[in-house]
Amino acid sequence: MASRKRKSIGSRPTVYSGKCQIIHWRLGHKYECSESGTAADEARPTHDHGTSKLVEKSEMESTSNGSNVDDGVEWNPESHVGEEVSSGNDVNKFHGCEICGSPSTTRCSRCKAVKYCSVKCLIMDWKWHKDHCIARDVDSAPIERSRRDVGFLKNSYEEEESIRSSYPLSLEFHPEESTSFKSPIEVSQDPTNKVLYLEDEVAKSRNEILLLQSELDEWKNRANFAREKFQSLKRESNYQLLVLKNEKESIAEAETRARNVIHSLHKKLNHLQNVVQESIAEKRKLEEDIQSLESECADLKKQLQEEHKHAQRLTMESDKSREAAKIAMREVEAVRQELQEEREHAQRLKENFHRDVIFSESRATFAEAKLSDLYRKIRMSDYKVCSICLSNDRDLAFGCGHMTCRDCGSKLSKCPICREQITNHIKLFTG
Repeated sequence: MASRKRKSIGSRPTVYSGKCQIIHWRLGHKYECSESGTAADEARPTHDHGTSKLVEKSEMESTSNGSNVDDGVEWNPESHVGEEVSSGNDVNKFHGCEICGSPSTTRCSRCKAVKYCSVKCLIMDWKWHKDHCIARDVDSAPIERSRRDVGFLKNSYEEEESIRSSYPLSLEFHPEESTSFKSPIEVSQDPTNKVLYLEDEVAKSRNEILLLQSELDEWKNRANFAREKFQSLKRESNYQLLVLKNEKESIAEAETRARNVIHSLHKKLNHLQNVVQESIAEKRKLEEDIQSLESECADLKKQLQEEHKHAQRLTMESDKSREAAKIAMREVEAVRQELQEEREHAQRLKENFHRDVIFSESRATFAEAKLSDLYRKIRMSDYKVCSICLSNDRDLAFGCGHMTCRDCGSKLSKCPICREQITNHIKLFTG
């Protein structure tokens, strides 16, 4: 069977058969393939096969889903693909590394099928190989069946090569997109060999179709999974947007409430500041009153001390004479009475002072109210009286908005206030 040569579209130019291209695309090249060289190309320098266009074309050509049974042998997509790669490697070097093709020294500890030359290559290939890695003891039967299929394909390839090599070399031109290949055997051999050759071709085509169908099933499963994941992410993003919108609205409401609270607190603060200033002014007045009273008390104390000294002198003189002492005692009693009277007089003065202060404050309040009433009356009278003659009421308005009485306004050509030309007159009627 002639192999069709294809190039990898996204990565570095590489030529290989369509079957190897599909297998290698599935094994991981789809994750590193890009239009321009990237870091993924450097990480896997020897995996240069695969293209998404060929896989998409194969998916469009496939028409069935699920596992397939042909000639009594169950088809396992995972194990068959793994063995297909192994058979391809066996043609070049069966024991070569999966990544670089060097002689292998280790292999996957789980599936025991894929071999590598070093731990570095194993680690590099694990992120793609882990999706297809199957434990040997779990899926041993499908792997054996896939190996039998691979052996059948391998034997058919060897028989075809041996048949071709037994005949002289002949060159024929076939289109690149052609899927059928007719060798000189079909022309020169008998019908039995033709039937065998055609059966081999049909078996190979059937295996390729099964491979493409398994690939289609896998891609459909991946598409369903991606669709479900997208829907879940969409629902989650919508929910998060709703939550963020609600949080934004709550934050805006909280800011509005906080702004209103701050405004009310600012008003209360201004009111309290005014009250504090008034209380400070009252406190200053009371302190001044207390200072004046303290000065009066100090004067009285001084007088009292002088009287005590005088009493002492009188007591010293009373020792000389009883009569002088009696007189001194009478004088002391008189002084005491005078002091008591002075104290009472000071108390009365203090009470009178407080009454005078209260009375003066009430009179000042009354005077302020009366003054404000007079100012209001004056303003009202000034507003109603003509500003030119100061006798008549304002009952005529100009176009500029100023007013005079009708007698004065009829004689003017310009406004006496703004000096603008008078264009019209408006008569006013007071209620």
